[in-house]
Amino acid sequence: MQAMASSICLLLPKVGKISSLAAELGRVNAKEEGMLVVCRDLLNTISALQVTECSLRTQVTQLQ
Repeated sequence: MQAMASSICLLLPKVGKISSLAAELGRVNAKEEGMLVVCRDLLNTISALQVTECSLRTQVTQLQ
């Protein structure tokens, strides 16, 4: 029984470290998801601006 308790005591710091790393990974993942949403929104804006640019270039060409 004491050997098992000793083994558990040796594992506790590792478990604590893994728990801490898992929590940090969760925070990083949440930030990454937020940045991906921002990136997607920026790409949508760029796409819309490109369509507008092409339309305006066509209009300018037609006016010349």
